[in-house]
Amino acid sequence: MRIITYAPLKTDLRLAPGLTPSLDSFGSITAALRAGLPGDAFTVLNLPENASRAYAVLSEDVWDLRLFVWHPDDTIRIHVYPGALAIAEVTLDDVPAGTASELERWSQDETEARLCAHFDAFRAALDRARQALPDYALDAGRGAAPEREVDFDITRISRTLLLTPQERTEPSVQALVTDWLAATIRPFDADAINAGTLDMSMSWVNYVIVDVDAARTREFTATMRIAQYFWSAQEWLNAETQAIIAGARTRDRTRTAEARLTASRSRMQMLQVEYNALRSVLSRAKEARLQEILSGWSYDTLAANGALLVEMSSNRLNEIAARRADRSSLFTDMILVGIGLFAVLDVLVGLLAFSREINARPALQYTDSGVSQVLSVFADLNTDTTLFGGGFIVLVLLGVYLVARKAK
Repeated sequence: MRIITYAPLKTDLRLAPGLTPSLDSFGSITAALRAGLPGDAFTVLNLPENASRAYAVLSEDVWDLRLFVWHPDDTIRIHVYPGALAIAEVTLDDVPAGTASELERWSQDETEARLCAHFDAFRAALDRARQALPDYALDAGRGAAPEREVDFDITRISRTLLLTPQERTEPSVQALVTDWLAATIRPFDADAINAGTLDMSMSWVNYVIVDVDAARTREFTATMRIAQYFWSAQEWLNAETQAIIAGARTRDRTRTAEARLTASRSRMQMLQVEYNALRSVLSRAKEARLQEILSGWSYDTLAANGALLVEMSSNRLNEIAARRADRSSLFTDMILVGIGLFAVLDVLVGLLAFSREINARPALQYTDSGVSQVLSVFADLNTDTTLFGGGFIVLVLLGVYLVARKAK
C-alpha cells in the first residue's frame, strides 16, 4: 500500500498571458526549455518532435498544459505550469498502520518534510528555467502585481490511497478504505471498492485507487493533478485579485492600482481560457473524471467568484479611467478659466490706460463729437481701485464657474 500526495506550490515563473501549448509557436518555448534544462532531473513537455496528429489516438491527450516536470528522486515529481504554480506529486511507501486521520497527518508531515528538503534545489531549477526562456515569453506584467515567493502550501494537499488488488481483500485495509472515504461526498464508494466492483473513488481530497492496470492508474493520478492545479490556481488568483481590489481603494496610487488590476484581470480570464481549452483536448474519460473531481470541490462556485472579481476589477478600472478623465477635464477647464479671468483684468487695465491717454491727448478724439463719458469714468478711477475691482469681478466669475461645474 502506498499514499500519493499532491501539494500546490507557488512559483515566480509565469508566462505571458496567451502563451499556451495550443499555439503553433509554442514549440520555440519548449525547445528553449529543453536546451536550458539538460539532465535526467528534467522532463520537458510538448516537444515539437513528440507532437502527434490531433485526435489520432482518442485515448490520448492532444497536448499537455505543463511546461516541464522536475524529479529530483524516484518519489518526488514537481509538475511546473505556466501560471506561477506547480503541483508536487510525492509517493510515500512503507505506510504505517493506523486510522484514516492518523494517516492523513502522517502523509501531510511526510510530504512537507520531503519537499522542504528539496526547496533550494527547486528554486534553482525555476531560476534555470526562467533564464532559458526568451524575454517575450515571460509575463512582462508580473511586477505589476505583488510578487509571489516560491512557497510549499502544504495546507491544500490531496491524498490518494493506492492499493493492490490483493490488499483490498484484507479486512484491515477494507476498514481503512471505509474510514478513508467517510468524510468525502461519496462514502458509499467504499463498499463497492471492498466488494471488487469499483476500482477507484475520486471525489474530494481523499481518494482511493486500486492499481489493477498501470496505464489506467497513471490516467487517474494525472486527472487528480490537473484538478488540483485548476482549483489551486483559481483560489489563489481569487485571493490575489481581492487583495488588489482592496488595495486599489485604500493605499495604492492610481497608476499602480490600474496596472495591478489589469494584470490580475488578464490572468483570471486566461486561466478560464486554459481550462476550457484543456478540456477540449483531454481524452473523454479523463475529462469526465476531471469534472467529477472539480464538482466535488465546488469548482463552479469558485470560478463564479472569480468572474465576479473580474467584473469588480473592470468596474474599478472604469472608475479610475473616469476619475482620470475628470481630472484632465478639470485641469483643462482651470487653464481656460485662468486665461479668461486674466483677460478680464487685462481688459480693465487696458481701459484704464487708454482712457487716461486719450484724455491727456485730445487729438485722439478729434473725430468724436465730444469727450467719451465711459472713458472719463475709467480715467478718474484710482489704479488700486481698478485692480481690486477687477479682482472682485474675477472672484465672482470664478465662483459662478465652480457652482455651475458642481451642479453639472
